[in-house]
Amino acid sequence: FTDSGGAPAVADAAAGVPADGGARTAVTAAAAAAVTAVLTALWTAGARIVVPAHLAAALSRFTPDVAHLAYGELAVARACAMEGGSTPLETATGLLASGAHLLIHLTHVPHAFSTPLAPIVRWALDEAAYRMVPDVFDGVWQTSSDAARLLEQVARVASGELTAAEALGMDDFALYRIGPTI
Repeated sequence: FTDSGGAPAVADAAAGVPADGGARTAVTAAAAAAVTAVLTALWTAGARIVVPAHLAAALSRFTPDVAHLAYGELAVARACAMEGGSTPLETATGLLASGAHLLIHLTHVPHAFSTPLAPIVRWALDEAAYRMVPDVFDGVWQTSSDAARLLEQVARVASGELTAAEALGMDDFALYRIGPTI
């Protein structure tokens, strides 16, 4: 995730970008602005991007060729929207199964999770959520200029720096159930 000079370079990387919203809740204006800024930074850097289906419209700003994937289906196109799971953790697992090397999770919810599959860089979308439990966030979003700061952190995490959830020892894992559990 870095070039020879140490600057963020994500051209060969795939990033999953889950954010608040989905079937049960709407994407807030703050979340939409943050997602747009992060997707712009990733797209400009040349990354392959996988988002949950509820963010497909945000990704389509960059290309009309957004591939629509089933849960966990391998993402081979540069821009992909995957059907999400029923929980954020299930969606995270699906994005990683689709080929994302790491996740950038933007949220208002002060609840951390991690996964043994890949790092999740988690940023609060507002100061109030961040102040509630700062230990579970890797940063707090304030303006669209934070996208560069976030990508710098992503590069450090890709180079071995622990995320907040990893430092707390979290290693959650969940699969999306497509049939009854007996």
